Amino acid sequence: MAGRDFHVMPYIAWDTADDLVEEYSGFGVRAESRRLGTDRVGMLFEWSTFDQTWRNPTLAALALNPQIPGPYRNRMSVTPLLKFAITPQFSVAGGVGITELDPLIEELRVPSQMANVAIGSVRYKQQWGSGPRFDHEVGAAFTVRTGTRALESDFSYDRYLGEADYQFRSGERHRVFVSGMFGRINGNAPLFERFTLGDSRTLRGWDKYDISPAGGNRMFHTSLEYRFHDVMLFVDGGSVWNTGADRRIRFSTGAGFTPGPLFFTVGFPINTDEFHAVFTTGFRFGISSTGVRKF
Repeated sequence: MAGRDFHVMPYIAWDTADDLVEEYSGFGVRAESRRLGTDRVGMLFEWSTFDQTWRNPTLAALALNPQIPGPYRNRMSVTPLLKFAITPQFSVAGGVGITELDPLIEELRVPSQMANVAIGSVRYKQQWGSGPRFDHEVGAAFTVRTGTRALESDFSYDRYLGEADYQFRSGERHRVFVSGMFGRINGNAPLFERFTLGDSRTLRGWDKYDISPAGGNRMFHTSLEYRFHDVMLFVDGGSVWNTGADRRIRFSTGAGFTPGPLFFTVGFPINTDEFHAVFTTGFRFGISSTGVRKF
């Protein structure tokens, strides 16, 4: 639901296990004003509540590593952000994220925990080329989330995430996408902040619950895609691991069909003794073609 400068997007999640360690169901609403008195200032407000279901590999991994914070039953978040455009291509944003985690076993009467963070990010996007449509697009973003006692958080940590992508278009038929991202967590972050790979966007063909079922505090990922009309070929590579543990780099390849926001992909892990295929399908909104999430 949108006007010229104001957008409101309600959303529902049902047994979603694509982007986080947890499998969650719930709903939320996101409101964004792209102009607050001036075109340079915008605001975003998001509220959500999700109930969690935990996979057995995740619970087993948590039992073996008690240093990782435990699972929870419900996650409710409120996130207000303010954005300032320094130039049409370069912007900064800042705000807070307030998250309440209810205990997994309600009968134990354990108090809920707060995962409150200060958020800061910088983003850059540039398009150029000849003709009515751009030939090149570059995007990059760097986000810091800091959990601190000053915000009454029960978790103290710093989470860094960097993302970058490049798109080249040749006419109406051929497109090439190159993307990369890296992440690092210092401190004791809750499970929803931990990094995963092996979903519909990363290491397609791998299962994240086989790679790192409780997520990791270190991560990097790269991807190369070629698209002819709506047909796609890709190669992914990356690794997710914990500090002090061995780092294994994994690769996958596959093909897909992407008519608009709808996507179908089939991926195959490369450097493994087991040959299998992973098929994914769904809709994707609010994310650029190669991964950098829009404000």
